[in-house]
Amino acid sequence: MTERRPLFWMWPVEQDWSPNTVILFSQLIILRGKLKRMGFRHFDGVDGSLRMLEGAKKTGLYKQLMHCMLGQDRIPVKAETYDVVIIVGALSVGQVPLKVIRELWDATKPGGYVCMTTRANTDNQKYKAELEQMIKALEEEQKWRSVAVVEVEEWERGVSELDTGYIPGAVYLYQKGFL
Repeated sequence: MTERRPLFWMWPVEQDWSPNTVILFSQLIILRGKLKRMGFRHFDGVDGSLRMLEGAKKTGLYKQLMHCMLGQDRIPVKAETYDVVIIVGALSVGQVPLKVIRELWDATKPGGYVCMTTRANTDNQKYKAELEQMIKALEEEQKWRSVAVVEVEEWERGVSELDTGYIPGAVYLYQKGFL
């Protein structure tokens, strides 16, 4: 059976805290509505695309929108600001460099969550392996712990000439430690 689950099926609903401050990187308009239905209330957004930021601004649902080319510019937020940090559709070869992972961790409050996704198609295998090495290194440094890692068989439609139909992907949900 082919697995095609939405990103949020794995969220730890049994948690006893109410996250209210979320920062989204990429896919700003799509994700915000789903998160609001889950009880999240305060949204900030960061994107390298001015067009995406303009679309998000028109919704009137973001407290703050910031233009930032991840990997070229430092993420424009204070350390330990967000309950939840989500990056979707940007962690892949030729897009966002892996050094951004530590910046995502830095923006997250102790006890908060970092949710990341990546493609698992042929073109992205090396990047995915390096991403997982970086994630594991932060885990070994006890900076965060794994909540869920899910490989999804049909993640999104293929993006290169080598891909036909849907390609696989992965979702990583980590909780920042209390340091």
